[in-house]
Amino acid sequence: MGPRCSTTRRWRGPVAGLLIFIVGSLLATALIGCADPQKRYQVLSIFFDGVPDPSAPQKRATKASSDGRRTVVHKPFADNLCNSCHQNSTDIFARAQVPQDVCLNCHGNVATQYAVMHGPVVNNACQMCHSPHSSGVPHLLKQPAPAVCTQCHEPDVMQTMHRRLPFDPKQGCIDCHSGHGGSDHKLLLATTRPVIPRESEVPR
Repeated sequence: MGPRCSTTRRWRGPVAGLLIFIVGSLLATALIGCADPQKRYQVLSIFFDGVPDPSAPQKRATKASSDGRRTVVHKPFADNLCNSCHQNSTDIFARAQVPQDVCLNCHGNVATQYAVMHGPVVNNACQMCHSPHSSGVPHLLKQPAPAVCTQCHEPDVMQTMHRRLPFDPKQGCIDCHSGHGGSDHKLLLATTRPVIPRESEVPR
């Protein structure tokens, strides 16, 4: 009888510890998945260091990138308003789901701002050019022009279209063109509309 009791006592500790760990993990998972952000923060802080506090004031200050440019931060992202764009930011599997026309919730006037609209704008393809969270390029562009433009526009074609004007492929396209639209298909900015010489005035 003695040896059997000793064996029972020997296994009771590890088994009980394992059961406590499993039950505790299940409870923590339930709390993390169902609780509000503040309660989730409190649970995660028990197990992990450096968990961001959702009630802490959010910094909206820009910071310098490695090349010295200032990082532009999208206001909803800076204010931690993830659910304003994401369908369910608390669900890890649905976190990346964003409605196609989500940008129109705040920027609805952009889609009809000009007589002639740029194709990506009309098709709600904002993220072809813009970064939704932050960027080191003004206007939250993913890349500076002309790189952001040559995703769709071939440099050789752009050179041909500018044959009547001096064209520098390194020049920023948005210095002269609007990325959203314009009064005609050239999408020229009204403030920088160049004076195009007549065909007879072009040197041959």
